[in-house]
Amino acid sequence: MILYIHGFASSSKSNKVTLLKNKFNDIVALDLSTEPNRAIKQLEKFIEKYYTQTNITLMGSSLGGFYAMYLSKKYSLKAILINPAINPDITLVQYKDKKVKNYLKDEFFYFKSHYLDQLKGLRVSEFDSSKVLLLLQTGDEVLDYKAALDFLPESKSIIESSGSHQFENFENYFEIIENFCMKNNDEDKGLKFRITSEEFKKIKKEVKNIQSNFNEIDYESIGEGISYEFLPFEFGTQVKIKYYNNEFILRMAYENDYINY
Repeated sequence: MILYIHGFASSSKSNKVTLLKNKFNDIVALDLSTEPNRAIKQLEKFIEKYYTQTNITLMGSSLGGFYAMYLSKKYSLKAILINPAINPDITLVQYKDKKVKNYLKDEFFYFKSHYLDQLKGLRVSEFDSSKVLLLLQTGDEVLDYKAALDFLPESKSIIESSGSHQFENFENYFEIIENFCMKNNDEDKGLKFRITSEEFKKIKKEVKNIQSNFNEIDYESIGEGISYEFLPFEFGTQVKIKYYNNEFILRMAYENDYINY
């Protein structure tokens, strides 16, 4: 079972939930209270009712990712975090004592100042990031994706260049999500990977202003000041492109998904 935890000012009717239900049979999403402590109690009540009967994987987006980390630690559950909020007691200060519109409902709520204190109280430390699949897009206009990487350095991570806070093309990751939910942490070691043609085009676009002749064969060095760095992890691989003082990270293909360029 996947327990989906929606983000700030969202609901159980989000687009991600619709996509998930079209793919997976066992998806649960709750409409959560806007008060953090009450939202956590809702989720704890559900987990405690079902987690002895079935395997539960948490999936949280944005603020939902923050809640998922707290619950993952408390109940030792796997968690899939999508552009997660790491310090929402800081990033949500702008909404303190303000009227906020729910993105998916025609209604408003007040985000009270003491909610920030509740969020601070839900922060986790010494978190086992090996239980996490982290999905990030560098184009997130709301949260800095690097904060999640810094907090969860040992997690299985997919960092895709560009995108948005909503996490574009979410459905492209369903096979990886399914593998993460179903398999043990010690499986799928030693897979081989190759860069896809679309990702290769992105790399060429990024470096075309640095040099005109792009070496398609040499994986170790691509012209002066430009290099690849392959970063393997359990269910996929990243490639980091570095040029001079700049760098960006692209998602790699996963098992047997070889596309020749």
